[in-house]
Amino acid sequence: MRFRLWFPVLLLGLLTGCGSSNDATRSNNFLPLTAIEVTSNLSQIANLTSAQLTAVGNFSGQFTRDITAEVTWSSSDPAIATVDNQPGSVGRVTAVAPGTVTLTADLDGVTADFLLTVSNATISTLTLSPLTPSAAKGLTRQFTATGTFSDATSQDLTSDVSWSSTVPTVAAISNSRGSEGLVSALLEGTTDISATFDGLTASTTMTVTAAVLQSLALAPQNAAMVSLSMRSFTATGSFSDETSQDLTAQVAWSSTDATVAEIDAAGVVTSLKSGQTTISAALNGVNAGTGLKVTGGDLTGISITPVSPLSLVAGTRAQLTATGQFSNNTSRDITSLVTWNSGTQAVASISNVSGLQGRLSALTQGTSTITATYDTFSPSVSLTVSTPVLNRLDISPAAPIIFAGTTRAFTVTGTFAGNVTQDLTLDAAWSSSNSAVAGIGAVDPIRGVATGVAAGQTTISAAFGGVPDGTATLAVQTATLQSLSIVPQTVSVSSGATVQLAVTATYSGGSQDVSADVTWSSPDESVAAFLDSVRHPGLLTGVDVGTLDVQAAFGGQTATVTVNVQ
Repeated sequence: MRFRLWFPVLLLGLLTGCGSSNDATRSNNFLPLTAIEVTSNLSQIANLTSAQLTAVGNFSGQFTRDITAEVTWSSSDPAIATVDNQPGSVGRVTAVAPGTVTLTADLDGVTADFLLTVSNATISTLTLSPLTPSAAKGLTRQFTATGTFSDATSQDLTSDVSWSSTVPTVAAISNSRGSEGLVSALLEGTTDISATFDGLTASTTMTVTAAVLQSLALAPQNAAMVSLSMRSFTATGSFSDETSQDLTAQVAWSSTDATVAEIDAAGVVTSLKSGQTTISAALNGVNAGTGLKVTGGDLTGISITPVSPLSLVAGTRAQLTATGQFSNNTSRDITSLVTWNSGTQAVASISNVSGLQGRLSALTQGTSTITATYDTFSPSVSLTVSTPVLNRLDISPAAPIIFAGTTRAFTVTGTFAGNVTQDLTLDAAWSSSNSAVAGIGAVDPIRGVATGVAAGQTTISAAFGGVPDGTATLAVQTATLQSLSIVPQTVSVSSGATVQLAVTATYSGGSQDVSADVTWSSPDESVAAFLDSVRHPGLLTGVDVGTLDVQAAFGGQTATVTVNVQ
């Protein structure tokens, strides 16, 4: 199983860490820290604002854990941005002046950098959420502040504004690091909650009631999940004044059998092996529980794709996938659950950061062994990094036609000396010559994905390595969407197995595959679920025995298909 317990790093001659993140029965072998990865949800922030940096330590490729509070943070230019090392705000970077700065995390000589840009944008508007809040006496309510800036960007300013309450005896609001914007309802009454940033103030009125919590309702009820997957649970409180409130972040969550599934403080369940458990929530003496069934078999092996041996050009990237094989003869993507490691960090690094797991970066010429570890399973692939000269870039498809409102994914292939070719889609700088006709994604997860805006033509370009850009001509047409159809038209899938669904849109002027554009939904994720619509749109996983209709929606049209899970 995968423990969520993270143990303190010990300094025993060399940096060490506890190595039992995957298996409760493993001895606590102490393993050295071999790499650090720094991430943030923002790579650019407005001046006078802040962002949180996170440092994830990789311990000999056996497990990873958050070491944000253990590293020493530094800034290459404190006149542009400073980074905090004080308890309660460790890793918090604050913008001081426009510019670009390198932020470094260091732990016993192992380092990692993060490049941050500070813009000169100024605040235009400030908004609070929720707009008409209320809370029962004794409970809390989280407020957020969002700023819109002069460059049309928006940013969460919850940690940057100055919070205040006009009647703090009724409700007090925190400005303390880590709990900014958290209101404590103290006495029945009303108070104005305000947030101020750089001369702008936004306010709302909050009501504190004398209502008493009477019951908790958990959702989903009597759920099922496949093993090695994640699902969010919620807790809604019903009060004596007939109001209700989302209490997901306030209840104490628990699982009666944490070897089957574990749940964190945010209500996110991770299923570990087949079996049954009860998910419970408690607050102020009020309790609720619901059954959870984990299906889909137990992990019996892991494979990595692309398969060994791998070859990459220095300065490029590739996406690796870990596929789990299970005891019921099914297989599923578990890329986000394994611990990735590169045996030679100077040659190549591989990400364990959420959303980027398995992203391999080739750094310098040489060889490395790339490993994916979960529990006792640790398959590997060999990697060779070379430095051939890039000769040309070619984009595919070369001249596609799409309808306005739909997308088309492009790839770019580099041809190097010796006629060596490599996919450079993740590395190229993408652009559209006419964004009024079609724009193209320049960042993950839409890198290289063009979106049709209006009728016309545009040139899609991919730049990399100083050679002439690869180009393609994209034509966008306008037409009336008439219907959607899903294939296959009848679906039968076993528990834990997957099936790929596709959608064709019929227009007044033709048809187009819109599988990546539709919104997929299942009325009961305990029977069948779309587990990752970002990486695998339309990939349906059978969860538990039953029959239902899943839906694809796009452009005001819908289509359904009946799914039988055996």
